[in-house]
Amino acid sequence: MHTTTVRFDADAWEAICREADRLGVARSMFIREAPTARIARCEQRSELRDLADRVEHIERRLALAIVALRRLLRRG
Repeated sequence: MHTTTVRFDADAWEAICREADRLGVARSMFIREAPTARIARCEQRSELRDLADRVEHIERRLALAIVALRRLLRRG
């Protein structure tokens, strides 16, 4: 485990206190969990981008398949 010092301005500290109290957790716990939550959000965004890329790929393939199917139907 790594120990560090973090400084907050008055507004940030007030917001931390308010949110920690609202959640019913100690302020230190609220602060300790913040990096984990941020990392999880970053990973989630990355996964969502990957999914969006896959969806775009599937949409392109479907569009090509529809064009090919229409050509076949016109011939028939």
